[in-house]
Amino acid sequence: MLTTAVSYLVLRPPRWVMAAVMIIVGLFFMHCSAWSQSLNYHVKVNNKTIGLLNVQRIRQNDIIYYLIKGSAQYHCIFRFDMEVVLENVYQNGRLVKAMSQESLNTKERNYVCIHAEGHHYFMTTRNDKKVLSAEDIHHSLALLFFTEPANLTKVFSERLGQFVPVRQVTSQTYELLMPDGKKHYYTYQHGRCVKVDINYSLTSFSFVIHPQS
Repeated sequence: MLTTAVSYLVLRPPRWVMAAVMIIVGLFFMHCSAWSQSLNYHVKVNNKTIGLLNVQRIRQNDIIYYLIKGSAQYHCIFRFDMEVVLENVYQNGRLVKAMSQESLNTKERNYVCIHAEGHHYFMTTRNDKKVLSAEDIHHSLALLFFTEPANLTKVFSERLGQFVPVRQVTSQTYELLMPDGKKHYYTYQHGRCVKVDINYSLTSFSFVIHPQS
């Protein structure tokens, strides 16, 4: 009788044990199929650090999620508190959703949401909604932090809702030409972006990668 009971427990463990095992196995395979990367940058003006920028890339099966969050404080006669959030979702290498939001002194300055429906993209702002080109988007600005744009002639700007030209200007630096004529520069080492130079009308910013990233 005792032998039979022991054999039953060995061959047929309690349901809660089986449930726990299934959860552990599920978490194990979920962990195996997912990975993430994170990069940190100093936001600089005139070589002075005024803020931080964090860039994350998370992969879960056929979906890759990009999240960029940054904040900075800049003094030029007045004080400017700036925040930016950028999100991208790619599925099977194609952009399916993007969101760009910027605020200045706690007031929203720019908001853009782009999502794919079938073979088309729709762009929504606080005041408008329109259909974008039917061309599939495979490379946007968020990707440039992790992927060198070798052999590309254009990338998609989530903030502007349009493609912008890109060209290689040195062995490690690429130039993006904005619609207003301003030029942004992305510099790489070993395929990873280590510096971004952003030029605006009033000032210029740099994102310089943290040594421990």
